[in-house]
Parts: sequence; C-alpha cells; structure tokens
Amino acid sequence: MHYHQLNRLIGNIDLHLLDEILKGRFNPQMRILDAGCGEGRNLQYFLAQGYSVFGVDKEPMAIKMLRMQAREMPEKNFVVSAIEDRPFSQGFFNAIVCVNVLHHAVDIHHFDQMLEALVDMLASEGVLFIRLETGFLMKQLHQPIQSRIDKTLTNNVIIPWIERFALRSLAPVKQEIVDNSVDLITLITQKII
Repeated sequence: MHYHQLNRLIGNIDLHLLDEILKGRFNPQMRILDAGCGEGRNLQYFLAQGYSVFGVDKEPMAIKMLRMQAREMPEKNFVVSAIEDRPFSQGFFNAIVCVNVLHHAVDIHHFDQMLEALVDMLASEGVLFIRLETGFLMKQLHQPIQSRIDKTLTNNVIIPWIERFALRSLAPVKQEIVDNSVDLITLITQKII
C-alpha cells in the first residue's frame, strides 16, 4: 500500500488508538464517540470503514469542519458542547475515545465531571479509551511534574477512578514521554455495569 493510500485510510490518528483498533477493540456495529473530537482526526478511519460515529467539541468551527468531512453522517451526530454537559443519552455509546482532552480541566472537580459524563454516556461493557498528559494529575497530587508516572499516580488516581466508575482495565497503563518534556498516559478500560 502506498503511503498516500494509508494516509487516506487512517489520516492523522493517534497511534495508540490505532494500536487498539489493530487489536480488535472496535467493530463496525459499535456507536463510537470522540469526546473532544476537534476536526475529527481520530474519526477518519472509523468514517472510512462505515462505523456509526459521533463527536463532541466545545469549538463550533471544529464541529463545522468535521461535519464537512463526514457529510454522509447525520448532522446531529456532531455536537458543539462541553463533555461534562452530557450531550448524548446515558449508555448510548459502545466506545468512547478521549484523546488529549481531560488534562485541559480547570481543576480536579472539572476533571471528575468530564470523566463521570464519559462513563455515564458509555453502555455496559463499553470501551473507554483515554489519553492525557500527567502533569495535570501530578499537580493535583502536589507532586513535582518531573516525578513522571509512578506508583503514586497509579495508586492515588488511576486505580480509584477505575474502582469509582466501575471500570476494568483491558491493558496495563501505558506511559510515553514526548520530547523529554511531556508525560502522556494511555488507559483502555471497559465499563462493567
């Protein structure tokens, strides 16, 4: 396959999300929400494969651009809204993707509101894929940012989320350090109730 063909198929998708697609975590029968979708970079593959996709973003121009790209999808699938406002029904989605969004929370309360809304919109046994910077989390723990991901973050933040929201991990937490300055974690979980 020529790289131009590959680019048309997957676009600028998050590589960790692509890894989960290749592992078979998503199928065409799923209703998939990209929470904080922007212009839809992580939806391009799903659109090309005929998945039922939805997007929510606070930026009206981003949603407008996504609607232009996804003309075959109903306009109502792409909504201008904050995640915490729960723009879709409870339990509506079989999978939710949230890439580089949650760390923009203004504080831990706002973070919890967004995470709670994501889990609320997710169906039982639905897949929740989250990718975020850890700097926000380390600040909430009053730890120096250079601490990187460690047992403090996992034990004090990630495990309590999983327990509080009745999720189970589908894979170990992944960490990536970008340009020796940004820590990112990737969580792939499933709602168990």
